[in-house]
Amino acid sequence: MRVVPGREVRATGDQALAVSPATPPIAAKMAAAKANFAALAKLVADVLVSGDDDGEMSDLHLEEELEETSDLAVVAMLVAKIIREDRHRVRLYVESVVDSYNDKEFRRLFRLQRCTTEMITADFESSSYYPRGGRGRQKITALKTMLITLAYLGTQWSMNAIADKFGVSESTVHVAIRRVLDFLQSISEREIRWPNDEEAARNKRAFRALGRCDGVEAGLPDVIGAIDGCHVRITRPTDCEEDYYNSNKFHSIILQAVCDADMVFFGVFVGFPGRAHDARVLEESFLFEEAASRFDGGYLLGDAAYPLLQWLLPPYRHVTSSWQPWMSKFNHVHSKQRVVIEIAFGLLKERFRRLDKIDVNSIPQAVEIVMAACVMHNLAHRHVDVFEDSDIANSDLGIFSSEPVDVDHKPTLAARLRDRLAQNLPL
Repeated sequence: MRVVPGREVRATGDQALAVSPATPPIAAKMAAAKANFAALAKLVADVLVSGDDDGEMSDLHLEEELEETSDLAVVAMLVAKIIREDRHRVRLYVESVVDSYNDKEFRRLFRLQRCTTEMITADFESSSYYPRGGRGRQKITALKTMLITLAYLGTQWSMNAIADKFGVSESTVHVAIRRVLDFLQSISEREIRWPNDEEAARNKRAFRALGRCDGVEAGLPDVIGAIDGCHVRITRPTDCEEDYYNSNKFHSIILQAVCDADMVFFGVFVGFPGRAHDARVLEESFLFEEAASRFDGGYLLGDAAYPLLQWLLPPYRHVTSSWQPWMSKFNHVHSKQRVVIEIAFGLLKERFRRLDKIDVNSIPQAVEIVMAACVMHNLAHRHVDVFEDSDIANSDLGIFSSEPVDVDHKPTLAARLRDRLAQNLPL
């Protein structure tokens, strides 16, 4: 048999295997392959160890490494990245791990009681926002969808960390959160609503009880709610950046809210740039247009940043020349009744820590997240799921009062109403 130099020829039957001198023996090839595989395995292990020092290798760092390494190292890094992404995912986390949580553990992570979560999930599952049937990959359960969203709202975890926790892809996390946010937006008018006549009467009694202090048997009458605004920190926006940079030196949107004596929100207006004054936010909100017809003899309590109106009473500004003792008493009682809105903001931000800083690139999306948290806050309170684990006194609530509005000198109907209320309080 003729052998062509540089080529391998295989024979059948009684013919021998002829191998050209230019081709290495099979044993040598296998040894080289084993060596390459061992080197690859070692490189993968080294990359995993070095990546774990920082918790996770960033894609940017990986790309920089790939430009200056051998083909073998490139493969090692890619394999290590796949292993790292997969090994942190908890399989059957909801089905196995979450079911084993006691009530305290469940609430610590998901920020709601288990029974509250189940009721909200049932409402979500029966809505059009949870998909039914369809082809393709198996859908995740309504409970898992809800828990993913609660983990997002209740923590500052990244999408990647949430995906690892629940054993799903990042795209699944995005879809789950979007579905629940849309659902919460759809029920926002049902859950954040003005009190009816019966609720308003009950609320007036509850607010008056809050004002008891220092010989005052009852606080200011006819108080329907307390109003204030707080800043929600956001990432630096690409458009109109200076409008969102507030006087406290960070970018924010403003959440203006009105709450009842039980700290349930019944008026929410969110999204105004952080640089705006509280009084301007009020004037631009639906509340300013609707309040006069809604309160019918009742009024709100606001801080000194708000104007004095027939339906909105701020405290007196301290002016030495005209100051009276009954003004001090009014301000003290006013503060004890108005503080519920500050506590409500504290509970909201302590429960839903995503509001510490909303790291999204879209202002409308940030608004949706804040609104969703407010809806969840109300749902929790209406299910008597009161968040008591927080230390609100030491929390950064993002409540920064705007400059006081100078209206005390105006002899308006609202000023006479406030004077009459103040003078009727016992000294």
